[in-house]
Amino acid sequence: MRKIEAIEQSIKANKPVMSDPIDVLHKLGGLDIAALTGVFIGGALYRMPIIMDGFISGVAALTAVRPS
Repeated sequence: MRKIEAIEQSIKANKPVMSDPIDVLHKLGGLDIAALTGVFIGGALYRMPIIMDGFISGVAALTAVRPS
């Protein structure tokens, strides 16, 4: 319940645009997710496969491919 409350307070305070994944990442995400999102975008740019392993990399991959 404390985690849910912290997330709700963060959303209320930072007011991210939920339809814009980069804005959500900017206002609510951590450096780990931001860096991995860049890795996935770079992999797509250079047509290199990137291996996902775990929740954080899954969130980063979804952030990278979600249209804004």
